[in-house]
Amino acid sequence: MKDMRVLVERDSVCMGDDCTAPNSKYILFESGISLSLLLSQIAQYVPDYSGRQHTIWGIEHNRVPIAFLECDEHNEYKCILAHNDISADFLNEGKIYCRYFFDYRGNLSTNLINIRVSDHSGARALLDRVKAYYALPESERWGW
Repeated sequence: MKDMRVLVERDSVCMGDDCTAPNSKYILFESGISLSLLLSQIAQYVPDYSGRQHTIWGIEHNRVPIAFLECDEHNEYKCILAHNDISADFLNEGKIYCRYFFDYRGNLSTNLINIRVSDHSGARALLDRVKAYYALPESERWGW
């Protein structure tokens, strides 16, 4: 029995998406499920782009990252929690925002262009940049 719900919105990923923005949907979930289990449902909601570009979705609650969804080469999302896995009940009747980050053959999403990280390369570098983006004060983050 589903007895809780959370409103999920996401960034647009193309012009066609802009027509339906803010691309919102209620996701129903059972009381007591873990945040990681709820995120597997959210992963079915966000578009995937694996094979064409490296994509990470920053999953935010009250503008604070609670997790990251990273698309792998098999078009499946891996969940990386920002904190310990806890009950998702705190999200009931709340809102989650999914922020889009990508690296398409070295071309970064606009919100990451000025984010610098240390000497990491490859897949790890994108996640490091996304985490560095969230470490900035809100006033310096693009998109808010």
